[in-house]
Amino acid sequence: MKKTRVAQFLRAVPGYGPARVAALMAVPGVAEKHRIGRLTEQQRERLLRAPAG
Repeated sequence: MKKTRVAQFLRAVPGYGPARVAALMAVPGVAEKHRIGRLTEQQRERLLRAPAG
């Protein structure tokens, strides 16, 4: 799971397509190619608190 890209993980969530994932990731400033295991604590918090669109 740590090697999974953040965008790929989010797109696997029902209701989250490419457009919604891109909008969600733009808010916290996490690049689409970031891997889940490489996110900082602050990036994780920002993703969790970002509006789901």
